[in-house]
Amino acid sequence: MNLKLMSIREIKHKVYEKGIYADDIEDYLNENREELEQYELNSAKKLAQKKKGMEPEKLKNYLVSKGFDMDTLNKVLKDYED
Repeated sequence: MNLKLMSIREIKHKVYEKGIYADDIEDYLNENREELEQYELNSAKKLAQKKKGMEPEKLKNYLVSKGFDMDTLNKVLKDYED
């Protein structure tokens, strides 16, 4: 499974599809929350860089469709508009 540029939600879904129990996934996410949130932020920033020139609203919709949460979106869009 290629984990490049994925949201936590998307990773969770992909791992669940592989047959890992939801409780085990949640335990892992809770134990590694800070690291995963930083990974998610970096992934969203990289996707935003790839979509440079896209209108902020379209970028927001794109990132939402990829499963990124609102905190991550707000941080990325703040940097994107600067």
